[in-house]
Amino acid sequence: MKELVKLPAKSSCTAVRPESESESEEAELEIESPEEAFAGFEEGGGAQLCATAPPPAPAPAAAVAEKVTAEEAERAATRLLEQLGFTRVKVITFTLPTEYIAQDVELKRENGQVVERRVLKADPAPFRAARRAFYAALHKIAWRSEVGWVAKSDADLSVVDEWVRRFDELARKYGLPAGERTVEVVEAWLPKDWVVRQLTNYIAERRAAYEKMAAKLAELKEKGKSARRALRELEKLREELRELEEELRRLMR
Repeated sequence: MKELVKLPAKSSCTAVRPESESESEEAELEIESPEEAFAGFEEGGGAQLCATAPPPAPAPAAAVAEKVTAEEAERAATRLLEQLGFTRVKVITFTLPTEYIAQDVELKRENGQVVERRVLKADPAPFRAARRAFYAALHKIAWRSEVGWVAKSDADLSVVDEWVRRFDELARKYGLPAGERTVEVVEAWLPKDWVVRQLTNYIAERRAAYEKMAAKLAELKEKGKSARRALRELEKLREELRELEEELRRLMR
């Protein structure tokens, strides 16, 4: 009995016989054995037409498309929030190290009453000096609002990491837990008109401080006392006011 055999479906080549032998491209070949299926082609009895499949799309294309889509989505979200009256800010949050992290509590009887006395394990002077220096640096890169210190648009925030390192070193020096007091920068979208009001109010506060320092400087000069320190503070306040007013102009554009 003769066996019917079809060409494998996976083959990318299609056998073509002369017109005298076949009138249909879909005709099945009756053969005695599978080996005879290709015998005529090897001997020149037919031709082979090979179709090359198109190459697959490069693998990175999907990743690139996904990245572009994410970037476009972020830009669209930014435009929408700006149209709704929001502005993006960077808020500096912090919990500073304190000399009270580690302390002993003693109970003593004085005048017939029990009195609680706290004994610090670390010298408070270095901690207090570090906090004063930190706030002095903070005034150069940010301004205070009701949600925290808002970084100026052109501020160099690398000093934040430096202060984290310095506070940790201070804590370790006195055997206190390190890494529990941090300084961080958090991005947030806030109503633009609210930010403008907050900055305007802060400028008014700093201007009042400037006028107070100017009055103190005049008083010191009148009494013939050294006014060098007051003069330095006045110059700092003047420069801070100039930068804050420039920040307000940028914000209102």
